[in-house]
Amino acid sequence: MGRVSRSPEYYAYLRLPEWRAKRKLVLERAHYRCARCRSRQHLDVHHLTYVRLGHEDFADLIVLCRRCHDIAHGKPVSRFAPGQLRRRIIVGLWLVGAILLLILWSRVNGG
Repeated sequence: MGRVSRSPEYYAYLRLPEWRAKRKLVLERAHYRCARCRSRQHLDVHHLTYVRLGHEDFADLIVLCRRCHDIAHGKPVSRFAPGQLRRRIIVGLWLVGAILLLILWSRVNGG
């Protein structure tokens, strides 16, 4: 079925109460976790196939976080998972601060 995901009909389908109910069941089945990385943030329900669009089997649908969903569609993504880059920056800044404190402490204490 090709690039169905870009059609106006597809977006209209995603707004239907039937899709929203099915989406909720799929999220519950996955315990609100991405099937690939186990993230609980920015979750999408991904169609493995569009053959039965509107009449999907539950086996046609999986939960993916936004990053893994982008990967599944071949979109470029950051090397880091959401939040991972922020954590690395915070840890890096903390380490730099700790090193600077050690240098300052050694200078004050005649080291």
